[in-house]
Order: sequence, then structure tokens, then C-alpha cells
Amino acid sequence: MSSSPYFPARSALFRKEANGVTYRVPALLYLSLSNSFLAFCEERLSPSDAQAHLLVMRKGTFYRNYVEWEDMSVLGTAQLAGHRSMNPCPLYDEFTGTLFLFFIAVLGHTSESYQLVTGKNVTRLCFISSNDQGNTWSPAIDLTKRVIGDTIKDWATFALGPGHGIQLKSGRLLVPAYAYHIDCKECFGQMCLTTPHAFCFHSDTHGRTWRFGEAVPGPESVECQMVSVDQEDGTNVLYCNARSPLGCRVQALSLDDGAVFQDGQLVQRLTEPRNGCHGSVVGFPAPLHLNLRPRPPTHARHWTSFEAKTGASSPPTAPPTPSSPQNFLPPTWVVYSHPTWTNVRKDLGVYLSLFPRDPDSWSGPWVIYEGPSAYSDLAYLELPSAGAPSAVAFACLFECGTSTAYDEISFSIFTLYELIDNLPRNTKSGSNTQPPSNTQPLSNTQPPSNTQPLSNTKSGSNTQPLRNTKSGSNTQPPSNTQPLSNTLPPSNTLPPSNTLPPSNTQPPSNTQSFHNTTQPKEERPEARKRRTRNMCGLCNVS
Repeated sequence: MSSSPYFPARSALFRKEANGVTYRVPALLYLSLSNSFLAFCEERLSPSDAQAHLLVMRKGTFYRNYVEWEDMSVLGTAQLAGHRSMNPCPLYDEFTGTLFLFFIAVLGHTSESYQLVTGKNVTRLCFISSNDQGNTWSPAIDLTKRVIGDTIKDWATFALGPGHGIQLKSGRLLVPAYAYHIDCKECFGQMCLTTPHAFCFHSDTHGRTWRFGEAVPGPESVECQMVSVDQEDGTNVLYCNARSPLGCRVQALSLDDGAVFQDGQLVQRLTEPRNGCHGSVVGFPAPLHLNLRPRPPTHARHWTSFEAKTGASSPPTAPPTPSSPQNFLPPTWVVYSHPTWTNVRKDLGVYLSLFPRDPDSWSGPWVIYEGPSAYSDLAYLELPSAGAPSAVAFACLFECGTSTAYDEISFSIFTLYELIDNLPRNTKSGSNTQPPSNTQPLSNTQPPSNTQPLSNTKSGSNTQPLRNTKSGSNTQPPSNTQPLSNTLPPSNTLPPSNTLPPSNTQPPSNTQSFHNTTQPKEERPEARKRRTRNMCGLCNVS
């Protein structure tokens, strides 16, 4: 007997207004120092890209078992005169405590398509910063001339992320971006050919100076996000996951922290709807010090519902930490969020990869919202537990609705345990146009009885608390909802030991390998030569 699907509780942070004002393109950042979430998005006069206007923000304080959200505020300094602000991309410098919010400023209501057709780039690279965890912000700084310079003439247009940027262990700050390179300048007065390529801006001076690296040579890659991936052999690579119009995602690796990217690969298991859609990736250290032993099958699909149904269970036991060198770094696992249908933006799903450089390593999806859904942004957080290692959890800020995917922007939190327990078993991602509604869980694990869900959210005056729903319906929570008390997901929430990648894990032999994965960093100049422009047969202009 199959159990009904489980959806994490959610709270709507931004809702479409009666006058047509729409909130789009979410970006999420978790600040562990202040236990707070920063949720950003665009405020548009209508859902159209050309009607983007300002950037807005809500700040939420995390109180162990709920999030208390402040009212929405307009980021008045995040704009240039005569321009509209778009594509928020926040990142935090752990070394200096500086919070950056990058964005693009586009002249008037000039559309992206107009820039692509004419080659007249009217987009600017800007940022604001905060030294007090997002309470106050600096004036906007336009970096276009000093960072991009004359290269702007080779780009029909460009944009950032959208969504969070990252900081590497070295301190380097990375802002994901993409540009439409002009491959053929002009054919009879019209643009002949442009090709999108993902890349990143970076700073090694804690934001004082910025540069940009070489782009992913191909295939076509658009909106993207990055993850710093530690591998089991002790090496580190920068992983890029990008939107593509080719029917599935594109991923690429950089061996020198984003200065040069190798040729990309199509990730067949991560399908795209028509014209693609933005997706989010976030990395986290594999919690190899813990483990779950396989359990007999149970009708409870997740640890949050098991306690309500049975009220008794023995918690899983964690084996002793394996002996390892003091400087051992656990490998990086990656979580990815994206709509799961191949013909429409619908049913937001979450996927997990234990070996992200292998495009066939993705498990999922676990559909966390049924209904129209689109852009999303993920954040990783650790939930402290007295006398035990921190529990792993994730927050997701995503566009969703009942009639369209742009009715609201909602927020959800779920644990790694919930994700693993709700991943379908023996189901290849992207194999169906419509994902199954009642897939089986990945493992036969039984949750502990002394835990409760990370579910409720205490909000400001005009927000709704998180709610447990069985679909993306427009159900309303009771007005007197109270936060749960003493709720904390189990710290030892991990997949069975047989799901951990062995130390000598290699991609399957029939998997297309990355190009030049063993090349040393010194071969960077040669890698740069790969990006060449195509010649146009009509005008013979490069």
C-alpha cells in the first residue's frame, strides 16, 4: 500500500498584488552569525521582464523551530537612475563580515531580446553592500567600466546568477553570471549570431577589486550557480550548473577556481522544460561520521509523520567515526532544485548527488511543491544539537502558485533526512514528461520517535505561517497557528551506509568524461584559445 506524497511546510513571503505588481526571481542567503535568512527578489509592475522595477528584501530570524519574518523593505539604494534593477545575487564574506548584493541595472524598459537583435548592450554591473547583516545598505556602485571594460562591446547583453554567490576557502568571492557573446557582428543591419556562455566574476581582495574569468566553451549555458566541490582524493574543483535551451542542464568544471572552465556536459537526468528554467545548486560536506542502518519497511514516509502515527521508535544508531587523518576533508554532496516537468514549469523537485562531477549521479526528484513553479534558490544550514554533530538542513525560496508560477514566492525548510527518505527508488530523473505522484522512498529507514518537523514559521504582521500541505493548493492556515516547541531534526540523519560513495568511486565507464580533467593549472593559456568565434557565411565578419 503506497502512502500519500509528503510536502514540507511552506510560507508565502511575497504575493502578487491586485494591481498587477508581481514578485519574481528569488535569491536566498543564510547568515549563521545572526541565525537569519535574507530573502531577495524583484518587484515588477507586471510579470514581464521588461516591467522589472526595484529589488525588495525580507529578513527572517531563525529560532530553532520557526522563522520570524520582518515586513518587506524596498532596497532603495540598489538602483541606477533611469534603469531597472534585476537578478539579485547575494553573497557573504566570512572573513570581513561584509554582505554584498550584486544585481544588473538595465536601461529603461529595454528588453533582453532587443539587445540580442541589435547588439546594443544597455546592461550595467552593480552592487550594494552591508556591514550589519543587511540592516543598512551602501549606495550602489557601478562596476561595468572598471571590471568589464571594452569587452562589453563583445556581449549583446549579460546577467548575473540569479541567486546566491559563494566564497571559497581561499577567500575568493564568486558571482555567477552569463553573457551572450556576439559571434557575428552584423548581417544586413541585424544581429546574425549570439551564443550564451556561463562564467563568473571573482574577487581575491574581499570585494575591493573584481575580475571575470573565461566562459564555459560549450554547450550553450545561461543562468547558472556554482559549488566548490571537495573530492575524496583531496582535490577541489569548481562546479557550474547552468540552464540550457537544449532540453537538459549543462555542467562544467574549473580547476583554477573559475578562471577557466572546461568544456561542459549535458546532464540528461536533469531535464529542462521548453526554453529552460533557472535552477539552484548548493553544496555541503558529506556527513560521513554518521550513518543510518536499514530498517524494515514502514508506511510512514518521513520522520515528521512517523511520530504522529506511532509515537514510538528507537532512534538510529551512529557507528563510531572512522579513523582518518586530522586534516581529512569530507567530499562535497550537492542538492539541486528545479521544476520537474519537461513541457511546462511545474512541480518543483529537489535532487541529490553524492558525486556531482558524474552527470549520471543524480537521485530524485522529491517533489516539494505540486503545481506551477519556476525559479528557486537554495541555502544550506547546520542545526546545532547538544552533545551531537549538527543536523543538516536546507531552505528553499521558490516561485509558485495555483494558476501561474508567479502568484507568490514561498519559503520552505527541510532536513537531509527528509530529502533522502522521500527520494524515489530506482527512478531515473527526467525520464517522464509527468513525474509519478506516489513514488517509493529511497531507503527503508524508520525515523526516531522523539523528533518533530521543522515546519512552522512565525511571521510578521502580513505573513502566513508555514503549513503542511498535500499539494500546491491555495489553502490558508488557521490564524492562531503556534510555533512548535523544542523541535530539532535528528542530528544523525543520514542515508544507509550503502549509499555512501566508496573512496575509489569513479564515473561509470559509459559516461562521457570531462575534457582535460588532469591538466595542470599551468595550461590555462591553452584553454583560453578554445573560445573562438564562428564566422558568418553571409557577411564573413567574425
